Amino acid sequence: MLVLVTVVHQDFGIRYNPARIAPPDKPEPTKVFFADSQDVFINGALGPRRSGTCSSLPVLYTTIGRQLGYPLKLVIAKAHLFVRWDDEREKLNIEASGRGLSIFPDEHYRQWPYPISPEEEKRGRFLRSLTPSEEMAIFLESRAMVLIAHERFTEAREAVKLAGALTPQWSEIKGLFLSYVDRVEAGPPKPMLLDRGAPRIVGPYAKQMADLIETQEASTSARPWCSCRSRRATGSP
Repeated sequence: MLVLVTVVHQDFGIRYNPARIAPPDKPEPTKVFFADSQDVFINGALGPRRSGTCSSLPVLYTTIGRQLGYPLKLVIAKAHLFVRWDDEREKLNIEASGRGLSIFPDEHYRQWPYPISPEEEKRGRFLRSLTPSEEMAIFLESRAMVLIAHERFTEAREAVKLAGALTPQWSEIKGLFLSYVDRVEAGPPKPMLLDRGAPRIVGPYAKQMADLIETQEASTSARPWCSCRSRRATGSP
């Protein structure tokens, strides 16, 4: 893997886009981060720009590695995507979106870039090696975010629904994502009563959705809590 990453970085000059680097405590507004699809998909890394983010660079490494016979998987942390070497002998989490290559245990991603609670991890979205259907769902979610950034809300909903059809085990994520699209399309946030009157949000994701709404009502730049994309080019906390 080290040779693969070195060749991609040094021979092909593919890097994390420095314009997209931001610490987790000061994330870029969603509309800015997802405004250019070349920052989100591998066409940015393979085209003249030769750059990407952790939405695209792990996908590039995984694609190349699989062609070389490497047992590589994509894995989601909260607001981040990384590569895992995963076979019957060993599992190694590979962070190669920044400078060089780093290996971190799962515990690192339980805290970085944002904490993952034990309850969230048990639901099966975070820190698992993704199946092919789950990988496609993640790509569709990214497509939806790009479409939202360009106010193409009908197409964004279609992408979310396709992602949901591929991952029925993440059905509640689909519902929250669709609610997010509705809120962004509606424009400036309107008060939503959480503890007084209807509508009331219930279920295992209620706190995260409530936090999203509270953040959105303070700033229209809030991103969905369930977005699996990082805003930082290094794997260090």
